[in-house]
Amino acid sequence: MATTWIKTISPLTLAVLATASHALDSNIDHTCSPATSDYTSANLYFIDGIAEVEKEGMVGYINEKGEEVISLGKYDSFHPEFTEGFLGVEKDEHYGFVNKQGEEVIPTQYDSVSYFSEGLAAVSRDQRDGFIDKQGKVVIPIKYNHVLDFSEGLAGAQHKDKYGYINTQGDIVIPFQYDYVGQFSEGLAQVVTEGRVSYINKQGKAVIVLDDSIQATINEDLSEVYRFANGQIVNDMLIIQNLEGRHGVMNNQGDIVVPPTYDHIVQFVDTDEMIERKGGIVKVKQGDKYGVISRSGEMVIPVEYEQIDPYTNQIFMVKKEGKYGLVDETGNIVIEPKYDYMSYPRYDLAVVSQGEKYTFINEYGEEVKKLGSYEYAESFKEGLALVKKEGKYGFINTQGQVIIPFKYDSARSFNDGCTNVEENSRWFQLDVQGKKVG
Repeated sequence: MATTWIKTISPLTLAVLATASHALDSNIDHTCSPATSDYTSANLYFIDGIAEVEKEGMVGYINEKGEEVISLGKYDSFHPEFTEGFLGVEKDEHYGFVNKQGEEVIPTQYDSVSYFSEGLAAVSRDQRDGFIDKQGKVVIPIKYNHVLDFSEGLAGAQHKDKYGYINTQGDIVIPFQYDYVGQFSEGLAQVVTEGRVSYINKQGKAVIVLDDSIQATINEDLSEVYRFANGQIVNDMLIIQNLEGRHGVMNNQGDIVVPPTYDHIVQFVDTDEMIERKGGIVKVKQGDKYGVISRSGEMVIPVEYEQIDPYTNQIFMVKKEGKYGLVDETGNIVIEPKYDYMSYPRYDLAVVSQGEKYTFINEYGEEVKKLGSYEYAESFKEGLALVKKEGKYGFINTQGQVIIPFKYDSARSFNDGCTNVEENSRWFQLDVQGKKVG
């Protein structure tokens, strides 16, 4: 089946996913939700109005009012996220789907289920795969050895020992003739025949055929293939690898634009501004050092850093000899690597630390003195930052004003208008004014 079943995802994982988002949360309705302190986790992050909770080893979901949408212990495990309004669930090793109201809309009757994609979900029964629609009707018979999720109207399917492609009506569009296939993206899909990799269009015509010295980056068992995709490969560019294991870049016409000379190439998620100025960029690796090149092969940042990540549209965070700093898009140093820790900016502010001192810098790398220094600090969330002073936790705003006093033994950053704090070994919630909730 297209997607491996993943067991229950913890609220901590949801917290990481939520924190990873760089979108500002100024438009969020910061209304604190009560009734969450009864659960094992004190770190609740609502996605689409619901959050996973756990108590005594049982997992369920609550809404923002604290009401149980999916009762604790009703299911043994869950897919990590809703897709197209549905969440895969498992009970006694049988799988089905619930909606966001917690209703079991497709009974737990399958040996495994995938995610909904383009209105259909792959399901498995008796070691055969097929597809169901959102009403639970089998629309493509459960008869294939293996299927992939639908992408751009087509899904890879295996009949006997060969793969081909079917459409959402179950019609065979590209015959079963390949040893392995990938998903379509930007009109092309990677296929493997007798160990040779090529890219075909939706008519099954080979658009790119890689010669013997170049192969697409694939796992040894051919279980995963890379594909053309914005944000996955860098616009319409394909990361390639030669027989010596060196990596380069090929465009969707089959032209090698960056010769395979690097140990590894990792794409960045390009912004429109960066694409316009640089035509897209990629992170490259030689030995244990990273640099940045344009997709035409021009060196942007020298290969001399232990870590490089986008900081803003024009500035990169770098790590050198264990210290963090900033460089601009031409490789000029904005801040010499000197910090032990550096966060990504939120509200144009980032947390940095040197030794036991935490401070804030702006998007240009300048220290914002009005925000003070602390024993510990986290990034701003919903306009407030969690900070620690003289052994106690409190919250400040972006002007450096103390909004919630330094009196708590432990605390979490705000989410959906609430924070969880600990005082005298007891956890409870506060709203953005510091008032107790519930």
